[in-house]
Amino acid sequence: MNGNGLRTDDWLKKRLERLIELHYSDVNRGYPIRIRFGSRARFRFGSIYSVNEECHILINKLFAYPEVPEYVVDSTLVHELAHYVHGYGSGLRKMHAQPHRGGVVDEEMRKRGCDHYEIDAAEWRRLHWRNLYDLHAKDIIDKKSERENRDIAIWERYLKTPGFHTEEELRSRWGYLKQVFDQTENDTKIEWLHGSLHQNGLSYRYGKEGVVRMHGVLANKSVPDYVLDYEMIYWLAEMSCDGWREIEETIKRAGLWSTAEKAIAWRTHRWKGFLRKNHPLRKRAAIQQ
Repeated sequence: MNGNGLRTDDWLKKRLERLIELHYSDVNRGYPIRIRFGSRARFRFGSIYSVNEECHILINKLFAYPEVPEYVVDSTLVHELAHYVHGYGSGLRKMHAQPHRGGVVDEEMRKRGCDHYEIDAAEWRRLHWRNLYDLHAKDIIDKKSERENRDIAIWERYLKTPGFHTEEELRSRWGYLKQVFDQTENDTKIEWLHGSLHQNGLSYRYGKEGVVRMHGVLANKSVPDYVLDYEMIYWLAEMSCDGWREIEETIKRAGLWSTAEKAIAWRTHRWKGFLRKNHPLRKRAAIQQ
């Protein structure tokens, strides 16, 4: 603890070393790990990346407060270590095309007997996280509210660009594909995501809200239709499958694997550059800099 009663980076390092010894001692070492507390955040608990052949793990600064149970911190640490094993930020061979899709992190933690940390942590966060965040991050909440209102206005203007795909078109295609996958009773909705500059995925499923959100940049008419279709196809398959192999087989049985292959190639070779070039919030960020 430091003079303010908060956990320190050294505490975090020792916690990480303990979890490696307990659950990841068999892992081939890639880049050396440096871990520290990062910024406060509502939803992002940890991150992993590499710089100059060194692995960096950042942990939510709010976890430094002692009222956060140690097992809540541990749940994030074992999650980031799973990414390390899979080749993200570690310099090791990448084992998966995407860091989370197909439940690969959950499976890794189950295999290593450390999935119970997240089960317990999820319940604690459900009961206490919102209050802790409101208490220790009120200044962030106020600034975030102002920024979100500005960003919403920017996104609304962007999505009204003449010729862009509309949300009505998106819902229509979603309805058709639900029939293809025999999921007409599935009440999950679809809508555009007002993506932040940190949301790099093409789409996300929010299970508790019952909605799939497609990144708003995909409304741009220059995005091939098969890219939009694949994002919807993936989630419809994922909702009835367990793991990537089942998802792949389900898409193949629906006769849509050629669509998937083209879309995967597009997202692999084009998406990052396309997002960087067309994200409507980048101009706002450039002005602020």
